[in-house]
Amino acid sequence: MNRAIPRNRESRPIDRSSHYCPRVDVHSAKVCRFRGVKADNHSSIDPKEFLDSSDWTDLYRMTPRRALVISQCCFLFLLLLNSFEGIKTVVVAQEAEKQLKPEIIGHRGASYDAPENTLASFNLAWSQRADAVELDVVLTKDQRLLVMHDKDTKRIGGVDKLVNEQTLDELRQLDAGGWKHERFKGEKFPLLREALATIPDGKRLYIELKCGSEGVADLKREIVHAGKKPEQTIVISFSAEAIAESKRVLPTLTTYLIADIRPNPKTGRVPPTIDELIQQAKKSRADGLDLSAFEAIDANMGNTIRKAGLKLAVWTVNDPTLARKMIDAGVQSLTTDRPGWLRKQLNIGK
Repeated sequence: MNRAIPRNRESRPIDRSSHYCPRVDVHSAKVCRFRGVKADNHSSIDPKEFLDSSDWTDLYRMTPRRALVISQCCFLFLLLLNSFEGIKTVVVAQEAEKQLKPEIIGHRGASYDAPENTLASFNLAWSQRADAVELDVVLTKDQRLLVMHDKDTKRIGGVDKLVNEQTLDELRQLDAGGWKHERFKGEKFPLLREALATIPDGKRLYIELKCGSEGVADLKREIVHAGKKPEQTIVISFSAEAIAESKRVLPTLTTYLIADIRPNPKTGRVPPTIDELIQQAKKSRADGLDLSAFEAIDANMGNTIRKAGLKLAVWTVNDPTLARKMIDAGVQSLTTDRPGWLRKQLNIGK
């Protein structure tokens, strides 16, 4: 039986005497795999004949299958583009939310409701959903880091004597809570080690070094002993030297340089400028500035500090109006005596 002669799409008989070459060489005009165009290794082809060949146009002819594939590809592209835009929107929204929801730090715990710098005050601050607690540490006569703000025990404790002239045992005999309310009578001055143990998961402790750089070695020992994550302990101080030493000994910890930027007409004190504070912070390798909350802090100041690569915290904010102004200025952390109350006033969720 004679085999049927194959036909192309236009039903033209294919001349089997034609020689097909394996590829298209544009420079020599050799044509391959396009039926109906004759070529050999020594002949040249008219470009017009090549372009007019039926299989060249077939290559770009739209078929139902091709249309389906193209439509599916377009759909997937649009879906991915939409997903990318959605992710981008969520990230922007989260960043905006962080700006609107600053970190609420309990100043010496919940010191409006409980005696400052005591375990009772710290635990109350945690129960009031504070994001962090700030405390002060000083060195005792026997080189123990004690949680206390003052240099002496006259205001809290009733004994007019310097802390560094008293041993831990002597200081433990004093009442650190009765001055606030009778129900806190008998509260003791805690060690930093005891305060560190109260930090819940996901919360942070701001440790202000009142004893300067001489307490950094003991601070490192206590932080290592506590076993908390590096991001859970922050070192702050008015002393640039203490910050520099803390950064040298504990390089993974976040540090803030504290400064009071309020002018004092009575003493004639002129506060340092923001540029000067930024230079001091950079020199001491601080990660941020912790400034006194003041009406002069505005968005321009906040932008200047952030552009310098520094974080911005303020203290002590117990007025919702001032708190909102600080938030508008780009402040990331607010220290307050009333963490639960301020959170409610600002309508800040978890």
